[in-house]
Amino acid sequence: MIDAFAEVFDSVTRHRLRAIATAFGVFWGIFMLTLMLASGRGLRNGIDNIFVDDAVNSVWIFGGRSALPFEGLGINRTIQLNADDIDLIARAVSELMDATPRRLLPASISIAHGTRSAALSIYGIYPGYTRIEKSKRTKGRLINELDVERARKVVLLGESARKQLFGQQDAVGDTVTIGGVQFQVIGEFTDEGGEEERLRVYIPYSTLARTFDPTRKVELIAARVRPGVSTHAVQMRLLRLLSRRHSFDPRDENAVRMWFAEAEYKKLLNLMRGIDMGILVVGLGTLISGMIGVSNILFVSVRERAQEFGLRRALGATESSILRLVLTEALVLSSFAGGLGLLTGLSIVEIARRADVKSDYFRNPGLNVTTGLYALGVLVVTALCAGYFPAREAARMQPIDALRRD
Repeated sequence: MIDAFAEVFDSVTRHRLRAIATAFGVFWGIFMLTLMLASGRGLRNGIDNIFVDDAVNSVWIFGGRSALPFEGLGINRTIQLNADDIDLIARAVSELMDATPRRLLPASISIAHGTRSAALSIYGIYPGYTRIEKSKRTKGRLINELDVERARKVVLLGESARKQLFGQQDAVGDTVTIGGVQFQVIGEFTDEGGEEERLRVYIPYSTLARTFDPTRKVELIAARVRPGVSTHAVQMRLLRLLSRRHSFDPRDENAVRMWFAEAEYKKLLNLMRGIDMGILVVGLGTLISGMIGVSNILFVSVRERAQEFGLRRALGATESSILRLVLTEALVLSSFAGGLGLLTGLSIVEIARRADVKSDYFRNPGLNVTTGLYALGVLVVTALCAGYFPAREAARMQPIDALRRD
């Protein structure tokens, strides 16, 4: 084995340009395959992150504008949802659970603690909203049914909102003022959705309506779809139900807009499967094209070294030993270049990770160990395939014919 590697090393050093050309094709193929696979993982992580802070089975319902005339009423009418719609949905649509409003207080209403004040987003909600948003309690408790039923003046702070108002102090049990009205802090939460969610402040919707806005308007209604229920059936039922209350055509999907997280997630997953397949095909195509280059260069090498192989055969070398020699050269060159390409690709991916390169649809690119081993396995197999035919030609050379070549 040592002798075989010594012969390969001698052959490589005597044909440096050929060896570099051979190695570069393999290097580039595995390098591009690594980058594309890591980028595909980054895209998948980005998609997963979009849905990480909301229940995948959530539905978000927004008032819109009518696009169809209805019983003498014209188009382009504003459909305003209100708290009564939520009570109706909770009673009549058994396919949904945790139906909850969300109402944002005007920006002119600020929140303060002592001498500190902050312009934070203050929402009126029902208890189900924190389950839909997947808010995680870190201290105290979340808003509950009694808080809503009794319109208690209690407040739930996101961890970043608490830091702005209390610094490093514990807030639970203390008080804040919202629009000059005193509220007791009952808990603190965190949210994986990002800093915007952690800067939020939640109060019971009933308290918001009684204290600040008696119109009972809501900006949206959120709920969770029960397992196994068709989202299309839920959409049609909601349109029929709300069309009777707000006088619009039940076929008018613009009047009340709905966003089903699960349906969108499935669409993006199907898109990612297509992207993954495309990445795999392009990456393997790049690698195979590099191996075709290896095979062509080895054919040239075999013909250049015809007299060497003829002399080896004349001195007693067997076909299998010649075959083994050329295959070893192909494998060593491909493995070295491929390993270097893999390390270079992983280094660039790690630099991108450390630089925190990310967007809404791309974050944390990477290549897991299993995928890396698969890539190396493909590299070895394609290297052997690329070297087999040139090696077979070298092994089948007749000594007398090989020695006569110029």
